[in-house]
Order: sequence, then C-alpha cells, then structure tokens
Amino acid sequence: MNPLSIPADLLKALTFPFKFIFVVGLCYFINWMTSPGYLWAQWVAFGMGLALICVWARAFKIVALSALAAATTYIA
Repeated sequence: MNPLSIPADLLKALTFPFKFIFVVGLCYFINWMTSPGYLWAQWVAFGMGLALICVWARAFKIVALSALAAATTYIA
C-alpha cells in the first residue's frame, strides 16, 4: 500500500461537489425545458445535498482519526 495515496472516501469528498453541481444543473435545465411550471429538480438537489453532507462527514471522521493517531504517536 502506498502511504501517499488518498483514501477512496477522501477522494470522493473532493470530487462529489463537482458531480453535485453537474447533476443538479442538468436536472434544473431539463426541468426548465420540460415543465417550467413545476419545480421537481429541487428534490434532486435536496437528496444530493444530504449525500454530500454524509460524504463530508465520513471524510471528516477519517481526517480526525488520522490526526488523533498522529498526535498520540508524536506524544508517545
């Protein structure tokens, strides 16, 4: 295992906001073209927003545990 490689969850936390912008933007465009009177794309944004929060929480957990492990290793 390469010690300099980025864990998959951290990589996903870095790339997911770009996927979020692309998918939600595409859905809003499709919504605007097909049914401008009814806004259904907001539910896509809501669901992906929840997924983004979960991805960032998982990445924060990894970073926090890594910092804790590094701090305890440095102290001992």
